[in-house]
Amino acid sequence: MRKKKRKVFIYNYIIVIVFLVLLFIIFNKTIRFNYINNIYNNLLSKVSHKNTKIVYDSTLKEENKKLKEEIKKLKEYNNISFDKDKRINSKIINRNYSLYYSYITINKGKKDNIKKNMAVINEKGLVGLIDKVYNHESTINLITNKNLEISAKFTYNDSEYYGIINKYDYENNCLYLSNVIGDFKDGISNIDVVTSGLNTNVKSNIIIGKIISKKSDEFNLSNTFLLKPAININNINYVSVVGEN
Repeated sequence: MRKKKRKVFIYNYIIVIVFLVLLFIIFNKTIRFNYINNIYNNLLSKVSHKNTKIVYDSTLKEENKKLKEEIKKLKEYNNISFDKDKRINSKIINRNYSLYYSYITINKGKKDNIKKNMAVINEKGLVGLIDKVYNHESTINLITNKNLEISAKFTYNDSEYYGIINKYDYENNCLYLSNVIGDFKDGISNIDVVTSGLNTNVKSNIIIGKIISKKSDEFNLSNTFLLKPAININNINYVSVVGEN
């Protein structure tokens, strides 16, 4: 009887030992798993933070680049050789895609002494003429508008020649200077064309573009010149309205 009880005790003891050992193994594995999982999560967090920082730095650099470009443009405006009291700086507030080459709207109007046909420039040259004026905004007739005519001039062999800017070639990005009377070599090019000052309210000597080629009419009575515009028609953000002569 005693032997039997002793056997039962031993079996129970062994079972308890085995159970405790199993508990230890399971508990130890859990600790290990948690430890490894914590390491993994920490590494993942660091990598994610690093990637976020890279994206943030890249975005910040791009924004800084844009700001520097805008500051450069504004500085160039201040160096335009017109009286500051006759120059009204403004910002583009609307550009309708369907009228992309015809009109843009600025945030200055009658209250700022804007008048119809005043010249509008940016840091490169003539953008267009004021078309309609409201109290707090105005519409600009762009130089690429087919309905706009601007009197222009250029100097060739110490003489001044006059004509009319009255056409824009969208595909080749060329302005047409028409009705120019005179004798010119076929290879004439790289000559600045400026406003003549003959339009009402438009100052003279505002750069419009450069001559790139010449075409004569069939009777050789007048000449048409193709110009490369001074401005980039696709990159207009800030402009200045210039007072009359």
